[in-house]
Amino acid sequence: VKFACGLPDVRVTPRTVAAAQALVTLLDAENKAEASAELAGAGIPGVEAVIPGTARREPEGDPDFFAFDVETANADEGSVIQFGIAAVRDGRVAETYSWPCRPPAGLEQFDEENTAVHGITPADVVDAPTFAETAERFGRLIDGTPVVAHNAKFDFTALKRGCAAAGIDVPDVAFACTLLWARRVGLQVEDYRLPTLAREAGAADFDHHDAAADAAACAKVALWLMRQHPGAEPTLNPVKYTENLGMEMGMLFGTRLVPMQTTGQSQVGGGSGRRRQARDRRAKWDAVKAPEVIPPRNEDADPDGLLYGQRVTLTGDFAPYDKGRLWELIAGAGADINKGVTKKTTILVAGPWDSVTSKEKRARELKEQGQDIDIWSEKQLFEVLGLTEEPPF
Repeated sequence: VKFACGLPDVRVTPRTVAAAQALVTLLDAENKAEASAELAGAGIPGVEAVIPGTARREPEGDPDFFAFDVETANADEGSVIQFGIAAVRDGRVAETYSWPCRPPAGLEQFDEENTAVHGITPADVVDAPTFAETAERFGRLIDGTPVVAHNAKFDFTALKRGCAAAGIDVPDVAFACTLLWARRVGLQVEDYRLPTLAREAGAADFDHHDAAADAAACAKVALWLMRQHPGAEPTLNPVKYTENLGMEMGMLFGTRLVPMQTTGQSQVGGGSGRRRQARDRRAKWDAVKAPEVIPPRNEDADPDGLLYGQRVTLTGDFAPYDKGRLWELIAGAGADINKGVTKKTTILVAGPWDSVTSKEKRARELKEQGQDIDIWSEKQLFEVLGLTEEPPF
C-alpha cells in the first residue's frame, strides 16, 4: 500500500498499526524532510520504504492568463464531459487541471464518433461532478483573468450551451482565440490546427483531444505567438496582444456570447460603426475587469472607518469610476483587496450588471453557509468613500 502524503511517500504493508502511526507522524511533522529521515532508519514493522519527496511549489500570485479546452459526449456542443485548463504564470505553463464531469441533463448521450476521438466513455464520468458544479468551479478559478482557447468559439459556445441546459449562469469570461491570432498574423503553415501550431511552437508531443493536454498546448502556442510574431507583446498579456493585432477580445457574460472580431481599418464595409460597437463592448468590459496590481492597504488609516480591516471584493459595473481608482481608495481606508470571493472575504460590493455575477452568487452561498460577509451596492461604497457619482478626476 502506498500513501501519498504531500511531500514524501510512505510504502507500507496492509493493516499495520506501526506503519499507520508512522504515516500520522509524518503528516503531523513540521519538518517533513527530518521526519522522513528518522522514519527511514527506525526499522518500523510494515514500513517498506520512506522516500523523501520534493516540496510542491505553491502558486505565486494570480496567473497571467488561462488556456481552456473542453471535450463533449455528442454533436451538441453543450454535452461537455471534460474541462481542461492550463494556468500560465511568468511566461510558462505553471499548472494544468483536468476536470471530468457528467454532461447536463438531456445531453447525456455518448456518440461513438466522439468517444473514438477522445476515448471518454460513460463509465469514466459516472462518479464525476455534474457539469453545473464544474462550470461554477471554472468561474471561481478564472475570476476575471483572461482566457485563451484554440477555436475559442467552439469551447465557449459549449460552455454557454451547457450552462443553459443546466439552468445556471455562465461565468464572466474575456477570451482570445489562438486560431484567429494565427490567421491574423498570416502564419505560413500547413494548416491552423492545434497539433500543427503546437509543433511549430516546439510543443508537438501532447495527447491531442485530452482537454488538459490541449489546454496546455494552446497556452504554449499563445506564448509562442506573443513572443515571436507580428504584434509581439513583451508582457505576454493576451488582451494587449489582441489589441496589437487590431482585434477585440471575445466576451461571455449574462446570456451573451460575443466572439472575437477585427477592429482595424482593414474591415470591409461598415467599419466605423463596427469599430464603435467594439469600443463600446470594450468599455463595458474594462469597467468590470479587475486591474492587474492590487494596492497595499493603508496601515495608518482610521481604525474606526467602516472599511478598516475588511477584505473587500468588487463585482459588476462601477461607472463612472474604474476599479483601479476604487481599489486605491478602499485600500487607503485600511482594507485588503481580494480579486475573488473567498472564505476570508467580509464585504462584496455588487455593482449593476446584466445578471447576477458568479462572485455575487458565491458570496450569497457563503452567507447562507454562515460566513460573516456583507453584500453592498455600489452606492453604499460610494457613500462610505465620500464619492459622488460625478467623477472628481
